[in-house]
Amino acid sequence: MDKGQTSRHTKSEIDLLKKTFGGESYELYALRNLLWQFPLTEKDKKHLNFKPEVLKLLKQLLLPKNHSEIPISHVTNQQNLWMNLNYIKDFSPQGANYHFEAHDILIRFVEQQFHQLVTGTESKDIILEELPLETGSIREEQRFINMMAYHKICTYLTGRINEIFTFANTPDELTPEQQKAKELANSTE
Repeated sequence: MDKGQTSRHTKSEIDLLKKTFGGESYELYALRNLLWQFPLTEKDKKHLNFKPEVLKLLKQLLLPKNHSEIPISHVTNQQNLWMNLNYIKDFSPQGANYHFEAHDILIRFVEQQFHQLVTGTESKDIILEELPLETGSIREEQRFINMMAYHKICTYLTGRINEIFTFANTPDELTPEQQKAKELANSTE
């Protein structure tokens, strides 16, 4: 943790995100394509060869774990992946269990896709586009679970891609001298 750190990520981690995914870099598109199980082009595959420190940071973003180096106000960020129980607190145990099962599918899916990112080995244990399909052979409850899982995965992936984009494209903070120069330039326009 950096001195005075207020976000879950250190300045060097934010700088790494900016260097890897900032501006018009194609790497974020390639990562998105992998996570969403879109067919990967040769261009995608070329842009998915991340250095170990980038993979470590992506794991922290996609599969967060709490640890003692996280600033106090950001310990709950892990709930992005783990389920907030507030909205199901009044459900029956069986109804709540459907949500748990859907969330388990979300976690397994993200782990599956991250494994592909790291190893290059494609796994299709969970195929995103097949989750909402009616196959005729699954029980009603499983179809309901699959539909919830599909929506949870889509929401989660969208959030993480947007989070990476935001971190990677947020302007650096200005030093007091730079701020004064900017204010002076703006006052003369």
